[in-house]
Amino acid sequence: MRLLIVFPFLVSLSFALGCSLGGRDYGIAHPSDESMKLEFDSNRGNYEKLVEMLKSETNVVKISPNTVSYENIKGARLTQKRLEEYRHLMADLNLASIRIDSPNVIRFVRSSKGFLLVSSEKSFVRSEHRPGPVVDSVDELIRKNHSEDQPPVYKKIAPNWYLFYESW
Repeated sequence: MRLLIVFPFLVSLSFALGCSLGGRDYGIAHPSDESMKLEFDSNRGNYEKLVEMLKSETNVVKISPNTVSYENIKGARLTQKRLEEYRHLMADLNLASIRIDSPNVIRFVRSSKGFLLVSSEKSFVRSEHRPGPVVDSVDELIRKNHSEDQPPVYKKIAPNWYLFYESW
């Protein structure tokens, strides 16, 4: 009986909070394109180091401060020393996680916002191939479409490097 009362309440609360948070505006904005570009430029060596390290990982899909996800549970694992090295660099770069989307695309999640029903992410992406669509300003797109789902978009910041944004 209690479950029947509590469940509709939780659904209503989730919906109300999602709406009251403006759909995508959680009171805390993602870093601006300009600030992320400056961060990238001043830390490019560490990002390139992470790319080189990740090239040798054959089974890693995601690294976050508290977990590592592997493609195959029986495949190769990171050593504790290697994991500490990743986490140290991630902390220095203020990264929420690293995701290997494909062998040629690595996402360095810099900012992730969300609450239950609505979420968004702004990241650095290293891609061997031009991703798409590429926009002139992620910030402008966020301002225009702040309450709508936004499929992934990219802004080029250096050869093979992009800002990435998506909301859902």
